[in-house]
Amino acid sequence: MSTEQESKPGLGSRVMAGWRAQRARRPWLNHLVRAASHYASRQADLLAAAITYFGFLALFPVILLAVSVAGFVLSGRPDLLNDLIQEIRVAIPGELGQTVVDGVVTATESRGAVGIVGLLGLLYAGIAWMSKVRVAMQTIWRGKPDQGAFVKDKIRDLLSLIGLGVAILASIALTALATGLTSLVIDFLGLSDVPGIGVVTRLIGILIAVAGDTLIFLWLFTRLPRMDVPVRQILPGAVFGAVGFEILKLVGTLYIAQVARSPAAAAFGSLIGLLVWIYIVSRFLLFAAVWTSTLPAVSDRIIAEAAEDSPEPVIEGPRVPPLKRPVEGRPSTSAVAAGLVGVGAVVGALAPPALRRWWRSTGRRPSGAGRDGGSDGTSSGAHRGA
Repeated sequence: MSTEQESKPGLGSRVMAGWRAQRARRPWLNHLVRAASHYASRQADLLAAAITYFGFLALFPVILLAVSVAGFVLSGRPDLLNDLIQEIRVAIPGELGQTVVDGVVTATESRGAVGIVGLLGLLYAGIAWMSKVRVAMQTIWRGKPDQGAFVKDKIRDLLSLIGLGVAILASIALTALATGLTSLVIDFLGLSDVPGIGVVTRLIGILIAVAGDTLIFLWLFTRLPRMDVPVRQILPGAVFGAVGFEILKLVGTLYIAQVARSPAAAAFGSLIGLLVWIYIVSRFLLFAAVWTSTLPAVSDRIIAEAAEDSPEPVIEGPRVPPLKRPVEGRPSTSAVAAGLVGVGAVVGALAPPALRRWWRSTGRRPSGAGRDGGSDGTSSGAHRGA
């Protein structure tokens, strides 16, 4: 009896054997596990924290630049300035509202100095942020960043920051143009009143946004690691990042709203939610880079190029089972990426209306609504009593 018990594998061994069998049968699952292992071995959470810090720091110069631009616009339109001041006093009564008004007036009068300070701050924080993103990308792809000169790296980071800004503007322009053309075509065909056209329009808008985000991820994955990898091999990773980012925008909106209501956030306002959002996006950006770098074709190219450039052994993460090539009848990486595009678009189009209906069904209303309702009920009761 004891001999039979000893010959039987334990529960842990059976679970691990089943897990290895699942990974062997499902290439996409094996790839995901490899990416997670690679992510941990590169200490990507620490890299994401550095990116978050400088990204958060760069927001304040951006705000100063926005204030400076608004100051130049308002200085030439006194009527708009007066309307803005009146709106601020209505929305923020008391001393706090007057403080905000004084700040707007001061910013308008000192718009030149505010713009210079904002521009200098953006150059410092922006270049530092881009430097951390570059180091993180090279650490993930190569195991360590390039050894370069200080001045040369700063110039490259500045050019990369400008290039990223151009890519973002191109993505925004593409999304706005395609969305406008879609609405124009729907109105021209007289389909505005067709049931469900709103869902279709939103679906198209999400697909366009995914296309724009794909351009940004393609730029990040081809420019920053400085590896000679064809764009077609990086494209599945860029699509993966774009779809995940669109899902993150949907989920992150709800998450930040919950974080902002927490007692810890009461002392700092919405800064807590903003900081959490930047950190989540930074972690996903690095995971998308890991997922891309562990694609079979990309991984082979990285190892071959690293072996040619340096006689030192390539720094690798923990040993994991190799990713098997997709067999006939099973989905490939490109098919999984295409499926993610469809799933992300459908979730993004259908989830917001469903969440709004759920929120209304819970009976939760803003505190002001309850007070209004109570006052209405009291007045109506008084009329009935009268």
